[in-house]
Amino acid sequence: MKPEDNPTEKTMISNVEKLLSGKKIERDFDPSMGCSIKWKSQPQ
Repeated sequence: MKPEDNPTEKTMISNVEKLLSGKKIERDFDPSMGCSIKWKSQPQ
């Protein structure tokens, strides 16, 4: 996988459409691809 590659699947769109139409989503977890989310620790 390279950042400049075009996506071949639209997993999130497919899963939302399945959810809205009452169909079963096959996988409980699909790792995200693309831009990573940066987490910021909260002060303690």
